[in-house]
Amino acid sequence: MIGLSWNVRGLGNPRAFAALKRLLRKHSPDFVFLSEMKLLGSKADKLKCLLGFTDGVSVDSNGNSGGMMLLWKDSLVVTVLSFSTDHIDVRFCIEDGFL
Repeated sequence: MIGLSWNVRGLGNPRAFAALKRLLRKHSPDFVFLSEMKLLGSKADKLKCLLGFTDGVSVDSNGNSGGMMLLWKDSLVVTVLSFSTDHIDVRFCIEDGFL
């Protein structure tokens, strides 16, 4: 399983978005965690689709700071346990148990 975690510092910047797309093409991660996105709900949902993911959970930014998102491929079985402005807690199920 391949994961990608990135403190983006704002995905409103076209260069940051292009860099993220390049990373996704190069590494094809099974899940992606993005922090400091500085995006609100509807934009985060649009971003999820633009990045080619169907499943995920996002936490809105608080003004000009924060915001995070965890995206995963639909081939994974993921249970969201809890989330808040400070965390996203999930359980990834793999063939032989949990991660």
